[in-house]
Amino acid sequence: MSSARRILHALHSFPPDSRGGIETYVELLAEAQSAAGLQPQVLAASAGGPSSGPAPGHAWALHRLTFLDPWSQAQSRSTADRRAELVGLLERERIELLHVHHWHGLGPCLVSAARSLGLPTVVTLHDAFISCPLFFRRRWGRLCEPEQPLSLCVRCLDELVGAGPESIAPALDWRNGAYRAELEAADVRLCLADDQREHLRRLPALAGLELESAGFPARRIRPVGEPRETWRPPRPLQVATWGGLVEGKGLHLLVEAARSLPPGSVEIHHHGPILEPEYRERLERSWPGGPLHFHGPFGPAELATFGARYDLAVHPSLFLETYGFTTDEALDLGLPLLIPDRGAPRERLGGRGALFRFGDSADLARLLAGILASPGQLEGWRRGVPGPRLDLQEHLKRLDGFYALARTRCRERTGQGPC
Repeated sequence: MSSARRILHALHSFPPDSRGGIETYVELLAEAQSAAGLQPQVLAASAGGPSSGPAPGHAWALHRLTFLDPWSQAQSRSTADRRAELVGLLERERIELLHVHHWHGLGPCLVSAARSLGLPTVVTLHDAFISCPLFFRRRWGRLCEPEQPLSLCVRCLDELVGAGPESIAPALDWRNGAYRAELEAADVRLCLADDQREHLRRLPALAGLELESAGFPARRIRPVGEPRETWRPPRPLQVATWGGLVEGKGLHLLVEAARSLPPGSVEIHHHGPILEPEYRERLERSWPGGPLHFHGPFGPAELATFGARYDLAVHPSLFLETYGFTTDEALDLGLPLLIPDRGAPRERLGGRGALFRFGDSADLARLLAGILASPGQLEGWRRGVPGPRLDLQEHLKRLDGFYALARTRCRERTGQGPC
């Protein structure tokens, strides 16, 4: 075990403000490190302003700083003020190592603040935010090319932010330089999977920087209820998908595929908050009277029942998923699974389902039609062996090794210091 005990995990948000994959992971990690005898703390941006205190339901501390507007007209000044806040927090809490999971809302000064105090730093790149203010490098119905010209980024952001190219261009140029400096200053840079690392290596924002693949701990769900009886026609095939409803998660691909099948053969059930109401309206208009059900937000207890309620899970994301908790959840729930052939989730699918061509509703329809014609496929997938998943304890061991490496590099950089 590395001798760094007081670890600060920094990220863009934290429950109850929001709960996505990164928030869930940091909460899991902090709890596991606390149980292992370390003294983790969490720092998150918040629209509600600064605060400090015990994290609800946990023994470790949660700090919040006011969300920093990424399009402020005075980025340099606001970032300098934020760096001073961070230095004060690091000193006050006697932090021994900083682990950055996300900069959004906190500003491109986390690593530089820690480095000014001679602290070791580790960065985990959970998505493509480092090179894209929209996190996912996806726009106009496609993934952005690695060598994307700045002019296209300016056009994209102008459409969404509306600040005008003359304002966005210099802000984006400043942003790119600031985050590159953060990456260069970090002692260790981690990604979640080999698939993600190969993608990130092609981005100019990370050119020439060493990236380590740390893996990601599988999220374990204990199913509630008996598995659903084997599906047989004429009962409609009950298909589940879950997560926040945004266009990038690709539900329209599943709707398009289902519309091409015999009427009444498939029902679609979406669970999760409606983050883009206009997208839901478009989906409903595209399939008038179709069996498309929106069940709204859900919690762990309801998620645990999905295996007893549905025949199949489909997650047709159009993002380049860097891990995908929903894949772990479907595997634990005993649900056969259909997912795209790009992104990290495919590494864990194994024999528990099938891959369809990324963004191709016709190929997804082909797989669904095959199930309708041969229901035994579902049972075969239920009995299939999934791909390897990383245990939480093994993940903690890997992280501890990277923390030790960061401390070594910090010592080499500072001579001795607190590393």
